[in-house]
Amino acid sequence: MQKFNLKDLIIAYALGMLPFALLLAILSLAGVTPVVFNGTPQYGIKGFLIALLLSPIFGFIMGLVSFITLSIGRFIYNKLFYRKAINKP
Repeated sequence: MQKFNLKDLIIAYALGMLPFALLLAILSLAGVTPVVFNGTPQYGIKGFLIALLLSPIFGFIMGLVSFITLSIGRFIYNKLFYRKAINKP
């Protein structure tokens, strides 16, 4: 079974969230919807920058959580099922 690459997971999550972060940043810059950070709504340039900076941070967190979860699942699979499939004639 193939190992998971932490770097690839982080990049995929960060780039996957980027379009939504850009949309939220533009809407915040236009004053349509706020970016809520630490319980306070942020509009304008501040909201724009916060929305763009949160994308890589969330990408890192999601990538790390996914890496840990997938590694645990791969470990369990290898211990329970992988050897049985190899030893079959």
